[in-house]
Amino acid sequence: MSTIEETTFSGWAIVELMGHQRTAGKIGQGSVGGLPAMRLDVYVGNANEPVTQFFTSGTPVYRITPSTEEICRRVAAANVPQPVHEWQLPALPASSQQELDYDDPGFRS
Repeated sequence: MSTIEETTFSGWAIVELMGHQRTAGKIGQGSVGGLPAMRLDVYVGNANEPVTQFFTSGTPVYRITPSTEEICRRVAAANVPQPVHEWQLPALPASSQQELDYDDPGFRS
């Protein structure tokens, strides 16, 4: 019976996710909410500041391919992660913005 040796990888790699998403960067270890997670620092172009992404054990990582920094930067540039923007509702029409008067006899709950 063979034994499976657990290894820790830290370095540059291409990460592929289920759903046909691909990104690349420098892999390390981290934690999210107290759970162990894979940390991926994505460097786009010549940027020295990465966009950091965390993947917990429930994340559908399909494949991790160790590679060189140059190749990972090129893959990252082709698949630039976009920052998350706050979703906002459109402004209500002026007639809807007046406060409701709950003491008004015409108000029905």
